[in-house]
Amino acid sequence: MDYISAEEFLKQDKDVQVVLLDWWNPGKGDIVYDKKSGSMQILELNYKDNEACKNLILYSHIPLLTEGQLRKFIEDKTGCKISIISSVEDMYYIEYDRYRNNKNEDLCRFVYVDEVLEGLWSVALKLAEECIEEWTI
Repeated sequence: MDYISAEEFLKQDKDVQVVLLDWWNPGKGDIVYDKKSGSMQILELNYKDNEACKNLILYSHIPLLTEGQLRKFIEDKTGCKISIISSVEDMYYIEYDRYRNNKNEDLCRFVYVDEVLEGLWSVALKLAEECIEEWTI
C-alpha cells in the first residue's frame, strides 16, 4: 500500500503538520508510525469518539497518509470533489477546488503529476499552507 512516509511528514513545517494532525481522526485500519517503537502499525480501534485516546495517538504516532486520506483532506478543505484523470503520457491531471469567478465562469485549480500519491500530497501541502495563511490574517 502506498502512503506518505513518516520522514516525508516530518520534513514539513511544524504548522503544516499541525493542520494535517488537526484534520486527521485516527481510526481502525489507519496506518501509523509509532514514534516509541520505530515501527509501522495498523490501528485496531476507532479513536474518533474518545478525545483522550485520540490525543494519545496524536502524541505518540505519525499518520502515514494514503491516497484516500489525502483525497478526503483536499475535499474537506476545498468543499469540492476532486477528479484524477490519466493521460496518455503517463501523467495525471488532478483537478480540485472548483469555483465560479465574477464573470460567472466555472474554474478550478489543477496540477499535472507523474504519480497520484505525490500529486495529492503536493496539493494537500499547498492547502495546509493556505490554512496557515488564514490563521495569520
